[in-house]
Amino acid sequence: MEIIELESFGIKYAELSEKYSKFYFDIRISTEYYQDIDELKKLSHKERRLLIRQKSRDSLKRIIRLYPNNYYELIGTRIIPRGIIGSVTGKQLLELEKSEPESYVTICKAGNIKQIKKEKVKQYYSVQGLFAVKVEGFDYSNSIRFIEERIILLKAIDLKEALKKAEIEFIRYGELEYLNSDFRLTKWEFIEVLDSYETGETELDLEGTEVFSICKNRKLKINDIK
Repeated sequence: MEIIELESFGIKYAELSEKYSKFYFDIRISTEYYQDIDELKKLSHKERRLLIRQKSRDSLKRIIRLYPNNYYELIGTRIIPRGIIGSVTGKQLLELEKSEPESYVTICKAGNIKQIKKEKVKQYYSVQGLFAVKVEGFDYSNSIRFIEERIILLKAIDLKEALKKAEIEFIRYGELEYLNSDFRLTKWEFIEVLDSYETGETELDLEGTEVFSICKNRKLKINDIK
């Protein structure tokens, strides 16, 4: 089993055999999630569901057989098990690590040792803003407005920072004026933020990176679907 989150408590793998051999760790052992897509494609939806559930139950049986202590707490249900929560020593953790390669052990707690907070990394966010076009000399108090829905891409620690940065840029954009072909001053008045999107990317792939996505229902013609 692969051990996850050990170093987040400042503990090195090599220290488990001696320094932490009798030290207790609260752990979570997850069952194997069967994802052989090529094999699953051959099955019906019902057969697929039954197979995946059976694989999870088989994985749970192996985990319980290998788990060195009597007490544990089941994650999920007996029909659809997700794993177990328990407590083991550093020595027992090493023994688990050498078995059941399909599963993994996550360290949830290491006694009174505080978990090291991971440094947040800036990632890309897309923010969509609504603007109303305002042309000098026109009264827009009772008419349909010409609008722009504008999307910008920026880097931020979290969504809150991304929205704050975007609003500053949107307001600045709305303050700009230019002379149109009819010699009238024109500007884009910022109305509101319409949407935002977390890309999950810290770098852009120049071959293609998804920067915005909207899922919705739409009636399509048969010819539209390949």
